[in-house]
Amino acid sequence: MTAEPIIHTLARGGSARGLHYWLSWLDCPQRAALENERRDEPETQARFVQTYSGMLVGTIGHAYLEHFWKMLQAERGAAIDPVGVVRFHETYVDDDARKEATNCVSSLLRVIAADGPIPLSTTEVGFVEKEISSKDALMRFGVPEFTGRLDVALKLGSEHIAALKGHAANTELLNVDGAVGALKPGKWILDYKFLGSRDTNLLDRTLGSLQYAAYQMLFEELPGEEPAAGLIQICPFNVKGNPVRFTVVPSPSEDARAMVRNILVQAREAQERGPVPKPLDHNCYPYKGICPFHHAAGGPCKRF
Repeated sequence: MTAEPIIHTLARGGSARGLHYWLSWLDCPQRAALENERRDEPETQARFVQTYSGMLVGTIGHAYLEHFWKMLQAERGAAIDPVGVVRFHETYVDDDARKEATNCVSSLLRVIAADGPIPLSTTEVGFVEKEISSKDALMRFGVPEFTGRLDVALKLGSEHIAALKGHAANTELLNVDGAVGALKPGKWILDYKFLGSRDTNLLDRTLGSLQYAAYQMLFEELPGEEPAAGLIQICPFNVKGNPVRFTVVPSPSEDARAMVRNILVQAREAQERGPVPKPLDHNCYPYKGICPFHHAAGGPCKRF
């Protein structure tokens, strides 16, 4: 029997007052203000995702995986392939972006379905795509509001830890790296990144990620939850063979927590100074695109 199609409405961007929002004020306050004012306008959303095609690939990929874990959570079984079920009604979902996301997700699901690093038969799903808002943001994060949308939380037992450690070696299609020694039973956050290439500094950037430190700090505020044992970043690469990389990120140190707060305080101060344009190449012409508010893209910003 063929599963009924699921019509999914794509969300653009992360949580409302997450790390990306606050750090955008350190890049270009003008763009940050315009994006905040116009983010709900359909024209702005379409222009934004068309401009940043890499973001669209990740958004589609997250949608597929959201339904995969929800199906498993509801005991509908992991055999239902979300790529074959989920449909999008947005006109800006082009074939190239969908194909790239499909390649990445399909390769990841092959690895997972094979009871590789995370055996599904005994996996307990805690939550899927959960937005958390800090109840004490000014004290803990240095900003009046701070939120984060976490992809998945899983309870991993000793058999899952053994499976992950058993894959801690470079292979052609699967690699588990990072702080493998920190693996232990408990609640683990999963976060997906859809990348078109394997940068040489990806491991260092992942282990030193402010986003991942902030996610774990937010997780601590969930009622009835113990601190997360750590976070596992999962990267299905859109390169030959579609390899998948699992990177283990340990709980944030006190230095990492202080760094998150310090940089967010700087971002809050930039916001308070107001929307002053900062016309630099990496702001106006970021990699693979152009700022969606730039006048050359039909936007309202004149740069100067």
